[in-house]
Amino acid sequence: MFREFNKSLRVRITFFSFISIIVIQLIFILGTYTIYGRYVINNSLDMLSINTNETSILLERIIGSYIKPLNIISNIPHLNTMDWEEKRGIIDTNYNGFYDEVAMVDIDGQAKYFDGTVLDLSDRMYIKKALMGQSAISEMLISRKTGESVIVAAVPIVGPHDDIVGAILGRLEMVSLFEDIKTTGYMQSSQRFIVSSGGSVIYSELGAHWFRDNNFEDKLRDFVHTENNNGYGVKIQKYEDENYYILYSQIGDYQWSLYNVISETNIMKPVRSLLYLSLVCSFIFSVFIMLCTYIAIRKASRPINELDQLMLRGSEGDFSVRAKFNRQDEIGRLGDSFNVLMDKIKSLTYFDVETSLPNAIVFEEDYQAIVNTDNSKDKLGLLMIEVDELINTKNKRLDIYVTIIEKVVKRLKRFVPANSVLYKYTDNAFAILIPDTMNIVSPVFEEKISMFLADFEEKKPLDNHFVVNIGYSFMKDNPSYIDLINAAIAAAKYAKKDHHSSIKRFSETMLDELNYDAEMKLSIANALREKQFYLLFQPIVSLRNQKTVKAEALIRWSHPEKGNIMPDKFIPIAETTALIMDIDYFVIDEACQLLRSRQMNKHKLFPISINITSKTLEQEDFVSKLESILMEYQVNPSYIEIEITERVVMNNFSKNIETLLNLRKMGVKISLDDFGIGYSSLSYLSKIPLDFVKIDKSFIEAITDNKMAEQVIKSIIQMCENMSLSVIAEGIETIDEARFLLNNTCLYGQGYLFSKPQSIEDLKFEFDVL
Repeated sequence: MFREFNKSLRVRITFFSFISIIVIQLIFILGTYTIYGRYVINNSLDMLSINTNETSILLERIIGSYIKPLNIISNIPHLNTMDWEEKRGIIDTNYNGFYDEVAMVDIDGQAKYFDGTVLDLSDRMYIKKALMGQSAISEMLISRKTGESVIVAAVPIVGPHDDIVGAILGRLEMVSLFEDIKTTGYMQSSQRFIVSSGGSVIYSELGAHWFRDNNFEDKLRDFVHTENNNGYGVKIQKYEDENYYILYSQIGDYQWSLYNVISETNIMKPVRSLLYLSLVCSFIFSVFIMLCTYIAIRKASRPINELDQLMLRGSEGDFSVRAKFNRQDEIGRLGDSFNVLMDKIKSLTYFDVETSLPNAIVFEEDYQAIVNTDNSKDKLGLLMIEVDELINTKNKRLDIYVTIIEKVVKRLKRFVPANSVLYKYTDNAFAILIPDTMNIVSPVFEEKISMFLADFEEKKPLDNHFVVNIGYSFMKDNPSYIDLINAAIAAAKYAKKDHHSSIKRFSETMLDELNYDAEMKLSIANALREKQFYLLFQPIVSLRNQKTVKAEALIRWSHPEKGNIMPDKFIPIAETTALIMDIDYFVIDEACQLLRSRQMNKHKLFPISINITSKTLEQEDFVSKLESILMEYQVNPSYIEIEITERVVMNNFSKNIETLLNLRKMGVKISLDDFGIGYSSLSYLSKIPLDFVKIDKSFIEAITDNKMAEQVIKSIIQMCENMSLSVIAEGIETIDEARFLLNNTCLYGQGYLFSKPQSIEDLKFEFDVL
């Protein structure tokens, strides 16, 4: 039940509606009950107050009728002589048995009865009042003869001179009085009692326990004494956790008061009956409303349930589901929004957001559709096009990434064969699934690819270091889906080794080389951890005096199993990963340690030239890291020379120029290595902040037998002099090469003529070869 409550919205709404209705009705009913109850209580008390006052008036008349015979007797002629023996016969004749007993009281309070009894009643309040000239009634007394409850009425006897000479008494049994009271001023649900001014209960319709349990007689006396002067009023008395309303009214001048008692329960009985009826009706009404609400919500929520089922189907991959609500209300708009959402999800699931090309999911589905056609699968081919550095650019410069991706897609679409589809396979890779491999090997297709690659290389700007690598494979060579994909990816990765845009067809030998590269990457990482790399230094010599002016730091690898490994075997592999940056920083750190050590030991200091690759140069924090290393070893920046190649500069031209400028501001020298190969050097050389230009050794080797090479070298030297750049010739191996260079004002040289790369201990600073 609880789980169903949590799961079902309509159950929760129905439940909360039911509870809300119940609460609202309860508040209304209880509020009405309270207000109406107060009204009924006040109205009942008003009516009872009137009844009490009217009853007290009737009782005053009844009591007056009891005293009237005594008044007649007191007015008998000559009774005021107070001669009891003389007048007792007259008195006996006149009271006619109305009273149980009659007595005459003299001025001293001595009462004389018919049976000859004489009692001293001077201390009785009602006697005192009678002797003071007032008619009075006693408290309830116990008859000395019968033992029954009686009251005594006393009327003054007036003497001849209008003075009080005595009083006449008449005793009356309470039974007759009670009978008269019971027939007077009756009100349903109320109970009455009469109390004298002394606090004695003269008459009561309440049970005796009511007084006893409440110690009411003591309280009553206090109450009577307090309220006696008011004549009438209302008092609330608590009894057994119930409120009782006591209305009182004084009975004439007889010091008796009538009290009417009614409980709050009796007053509220009809109201409570109405409350119970209201609660029952309210519950029935609430149940009815709950059922109506449930039915209405169930009907209204049916489209939502349908939408829930559609969403469930959509979550399971069925993106064709659509809501069909022919409604203009919120449910209809919700259905329309769901349809738009499903269209968007379908688009996001099957199509690339940036290019709108079908993605890898569609690629796999199309592949399965093709291979399921027996006559087509042997002809299936796949091209995988990877754009190098595309992901890094997306993370750094989204605007450049968007521009590049648009241009690449636009150009790729030009050579997609008929009946083939271009897919966005990964963030930096596209795929073309070709059902008929004849399209791949056709001259027209090959020409289109060649034009695409040439166009891409030609039109990319100086600061665009993107390279397009294309690999392709055939289904007949790779029968499974995974094999076909992996083969094309492997061919694209192999094409990356050319360092320029190219295309490769997959072959098994590629896997051997790629596996070798993977193993080599692991070995390089291990070599860095275990410090298997070390530095050799090749001097750069002044051709004028044959003295070493600086040295180039060259890294070597002492492998514990394979021996010494030359840089050309591991540097190109490291350049494809972040390991190359670790190698660059290793060389910088070792060079700075060496300079610091020679400085501490007061050995000769010389600038060290360090080769830096493009990945390291393009790092945002390269300049700050280099500065930190120089500060750590307290090395003057002028002793460090950063050596870069044309390819390194061109990879990200604008960014690299900014970095080089910051390095020169630090005092670091900049040298351009392998000058003269790869790019139209003369057109952009003026834009690069340089101190030295190193002529590539291929030009030096051609000096002796190639007049054109001599002219090129002369032109380079002349141009550099005009730009105030120092020239260093690389790869000098003969005296003739050195003399030619010196005669053409090339001041610095480097090569085996002077020295092979040496350890720092074997490095020479003076030569005598010219």
